[in-house]
This record gives sequence, structure tokens and C-alpha cells, in this order.
Amino acid sequence: MADAGVLVAYAAIGAMALAPIYTGSYASLSRLASSKKRSDKAQFAEYSDSEDEDDESESLSSEDAYWMPVYGSGALLTMFLVLKYLKSEWVTVLLSAYIALVGVAAVTQVAVCAAKRATGVKLPLFHVHLAHRARTIAHVQFTALHIGACAGAAVLTGFYLWSRNWVASNALGLAASFSAVALLRLDS
Repeated sequence: MADAGVLVAYAAIGAMALAPIYTGSYASLSRLASSKKRSDKAQFAEYSDSEDEDDESESLSSEDAYWMPVYGSGALLTMFLVLKYLKSEWVTVLLSAYIALVGVAAVTQVAVCAAKRATGVKLPLFHVHLAHRARTIAHVQFTALHIGACAGAAVLTGFYLWSRNWVASNALGLAASFSAVALLRLDS
């Protein structure tokens, strides 16, 4: 008979594997529905709501899915070469920088999505344009909620990098998983 602690650990692993897929799938569906509604709105809305996120979702076709093993093999080969020829200190620095960037972005997105879904409040929307002559290089939209969530995400990521705490690691992993699944759109 299995120990109760082992069963709890297995249940937690199963829940952490299924929760991002389930919630990310629903976020992906709501993103697709809101993109149809967004087409008839004005270019610069004054207030944000949960449907105003301007993240573009990637479509994953059958051909892209067939190429996934090739991309995965290339990534594993690259990782093997990096681990073989770079010192472990450099690998640690590179992975820490990657985790910091992805972690802040993912936790910010999840926190903003959860706060908007829980409260339903519409906040003033700020726009930042970066343009050169007549060509727009970058356009960023954000609210005060994004700034607060980004600050909280930076604190969580900094805490993880400082302490390597397993709870912070799991929070960053779950947020990255949710964000990745929410961005995908599968062809039928």
C-alpha cells in the first residue's frame, strides 16, 4: 500500500500537469472569440477590458505539428552542445536570465488575466508608440494593472533567483505553461 504522502505528491503532480492545459485552453477560446468582436472596435479604445488584449495568437497547422519533432531534436542538440562546451557557471547565468525574462512576462499575463476575470473592471488604457518616420516599430498597450502585476512578477522572479525556492519555481512554471497554451490556436 502506498504511503499517504506519496499519493498526495502524485495528486499534486497530476493537478499541476492538467491545470495549465485546462485553464489555458479556455483562455485561448475566449481570446479567439474576442478577436472577432475586436475587429469592429475603434483603433484606440479609451478603456481596457478582458477582451481588449492585443496579443496575437499563433495558429498551429498540421504541417507545423509534423515539424515539432525536428524542432525538438534541434533544441536538444543545441542544449547538448551548450552543456558540453560551456562552463556550468555560464549555463547557470544563461538559464537564470531566460527564466527571469519568461517568468516576469508569464506571471504578469496570468495575474492580469486573473484580476480582470475576477473583477471585470475597465481601467484606462495607455499607449506607447515607437516610430521612425512613418513606420511604426512597436506599439504597446497597458494599464495600471499591468504595471502592478509586472512589479509583483519581478519580485516573485527575484525571490526565485535568490532562493531557488520550489514553490516559486512551480509558480513560474505554471504561469509559463498557462501562457503558452493560451497563445496557441489549433486548426481543425
